[in-house]
Amino acid sequence: MADCFYLDPPRTVRRVPDPDGTRIFRKFLRTTPKILPLRTKQGLYTMTPDGQCMSGRFAAHSNTAAWEVIDQGLEVWEKIASSYPAKSTEEKTAADEPLSLAGGKFYKGYLKLRVSYRDLPRGDTERPGFSQHSNPYNLGWYRLPQRDAVALLQKEDATVWKKLVKNTLKDSVRGQMPDWKDSDWRDSSLRVTHVGTQGGIASYRIQSRIRIGNTRAAYAPTVYGKADVVIETGEFLDFQLLASGQRAGKGAANGRTKDHGPAPLGVALRLIHEPKKDSAAANEAFQKSSDLALASDE
Repeated sequence: MADCFYLDPPRTVRRVPDPDGTRIFRKFLRTTPKILPLRTKQGLYTMTPDGQCMSGRFAAHSNTAAWEVIDQGLEVWEKIASSYPAKSTEEKTAADEPLSLAGGKFYKGYLKLRVSYRDLPRGDTERPGFSQHSNPYNLGWYRLPQRDAVALLQKEDATVWKKLVKNTLKDSVRGQMPDWKDSDWRDSSLRVTHVGTQGGIASYRIQSRIRIGNTRAAYAPTVYGKADVVIETGEFLDFQLLASGQRAGKGAANGRTKDHGPAPLGVALRLIHEPKKDSAAANEAFQKSSDLALASDE
């Protein structure tokens, strides 16, 4: 998300991590007024090495549409490639850095939680997808301050819990869903139990029932979780939450126009550790850990 933000940050941002990337993307935006309307930058598009738009479509589309955008871009490129220096036309291997697989950078003092969204089975339909997205799941990330995680476990901090719930336990299976507002909060119970200590590691169990919603959408999950913390250092070895319950209605752009429910929705949060410097080993380890409890293809 941070990488996307710096593609075209507010003008008040004086320093960006990749000035050349920001400059090129801003040039691209100046040539795409019809492809990327308003202020949003989402879409499918191809561009030249210096940021000139070749093809594109606003917002999310099917795989077929994506290939059409690529084919259109290649047609344009074949006509203009000779006008670019040979160095800029060399093919390059796509990056496969471990951090890109783990949702961006890791920050000291924060837990990086992978958030998996899944439409749960409905009767005989185990995978209730639809034509554009046959797999009924999505993926997101949440950065939880370590001090907040400690307060949640040791004090059952309601403020921390409420913020986490409002930002993550929502219907983002098929698209974008705004965070819940304070006025959407209906009811919640929270119980955190210290279940034991072994080898200097404290283990906790988390249980909660939640009702949150408004006139447009609602979600009423039961939540179970666990956490393991090194007592001496405060390091989190594990942090997981699993929410399951009925959702209803639709969000601003979450693809539920024809699927208001009610229907079962699952959301899973899981702590992701920073990959090691050995990218090959890190990638392999990350892939093995990416079973996405609620988003498995099995």
